Amino acid sequence: MRLRAARAERDVRRREGWYFAVGLREMTIAREKSGPAQAEHLELARDAYRRAVWQDPLQTQALIGLAAISHQQGVRAKTDQQLKRVQQVNSTSTQY
Repeated sequence: MRLRAARAERDVRRREGWYFAVGLREMTIAREKSGPAQAEHLELARDAYRRAVWQDPLQTQALIGLAAISHQQGVRAKTDQQLKRVQQVNSTSTQY
């Protein structure tokens, strides 16, 4: 059941899956950039992940993506808050 749910989260035919894919793409591009270009792609990734979570509040992969962005930017309190939210949403998830 959990595997099926994880696949559904990444299904680009669903809006939350498409937004997650956009966020993932922008995160990948951001890793190759630096300075303002990196910040721009991280912001695009954050927006996409937020939209995925808005479409499906149980979208744990997008929540983890948001936590990864906060971690990369050095905002520990926000990272911890987002990871706690992942635990609340899906206490059995092995993704965090």
